[in-house]
Amino acid sequence: MSAQELGRSLLAEVKVEGLDELLRSLRALAAPPPPPHYTSVPALDHLLNPTAFSDDAQSHDAGTQNFPAQQRHDRPAPPETHPPLSKPEDPPIIELTSPSPGGGKTHLLYYLITTLVLPQTWHGIALHGSGAAVVVLDTDSRFDVPRLAQIMKQHISTLTSKTTAAPSTVELELLMDSLQHVHVFRPDSMGSLLATLDTLPAYLLASATTDTSTANTTTPPPHSSAQRRLGALILDSASAFFWSERSDVGAGKTAHLSSPSHPPPPRGSAYAALSSKLRHLSRAFASPVLYTTWNLAFTPPLSSITTTIATTTSQAPYPAPPGPTAAPPSHLPHPWPGLPSLRLAVVRKEVRKFRAGISAEEARAEEAARRRVVERGDFAVWRCGGGRGGGGGGEAGFVLRITEDGVLFP
Repeated sequence: MSAQELGRSLLAEVKVEGLDELLRSLRALAAPPPPPHYTSVPALDHLLNPTAFSDDAQSHDAGTQNFPAQQRHDRPAPPETHPPLSKPEDPPIIELTSPSPGGGKTHLLYYLITTLVLPQTWHGIALHGSGAAVVVLDTDSRFDVPRLAQIMKQHISTLTSKTTAAPSTVELELLMDSLQHVHVFRPDSMGSLLATLDTLPAYLLASATTDTSTANTTTPPPHSSAQRRLGALILDSASAFFWSERSDVGAGKTAHLSSPSHPPPPRGSAYAALSSKLRHLSRAFASPVLYTTWNLAFTPPLSSITTTIATTTSQAPYPAPPGPTAAPPSHLPHPWPGLPSLRLAVVRKEVRKFRAGISAEEARAEEAARRRVVERGDFAVWRCGGGRGGGGGGEAGFVLRITEDGVLFP
């Protein structure tokens, strides 16, 4: 073997990775392993990694066994070892889909944002928040900040055991301070969305102490969340520009047919770029990504809900769901269907139909109960694909209740 062939052979064995990947590996090696909480919503975290909670508890129990004192202290310490440098696990990417508008997806996002931006504690009261910042890409132009504030106010009042209609001045200060860490962008086209994602790192890393009088005109303005980590990147929704992109592809094909020298645009190229940018930002900021879709081919019956939540849905006037269903197909082009690590279907729970042969008197007797169920606003959320830890099947769902005042987990 010549020297050149040997050199090429050795070079082929060299593993190449970027500086960002190396820094992520070093950070994962130096820092203690984080708890299995990705979103600050326990029901959602359990769907992401159902085995992490039990594994964490078992490891804690195993580390606190009652050994004899001599066995604990007189035993020679094992030699210090360092774990191998390995690639850390990517943050989760979660898809929320439903068969129609009003399915409850955005309200679930409102609740998630609330738990992310609120602090962990406040005046000695545990709020169970993350104290993080959230970026929302509102492509549907439906993100309702007053509704988010209302849900956040109800959540704060519940945790502080306040039932008054108007929160105290201090609670209002907490509410306004938390809302400042929700950054909403409203791109109006796929190109605008991709450009926003390109400039997002510079915006997020802009120092809050930047002198705006001397700063370069291309430098993003400072913001109040510069000292907070990114808790989540939210896209609502990924389907907003589907039809416009499809129209552009059709126009490109027409131009190609009329002029063969004009090449047609590659199908799905914009969504391929969007998928790549979201994944890159998720890794760079160690932050989960959540996005919603319009599922154009998804018309599930209520029986699609898994048996885990049957205990809360099988009581009259709800029908009992028999078991899980296959994941609804994604209408977005390749490679988008392979992007999410977890897909969740959200649908409003329907009321059981009147049984056959019911009399008018019996129907009137059930009217009040049916009205109460409709007004209660229960929504079922169940896993329909993806996820970590091998969970799923009959352990993949929860219920949330959307009321006029806020969002609850019954």
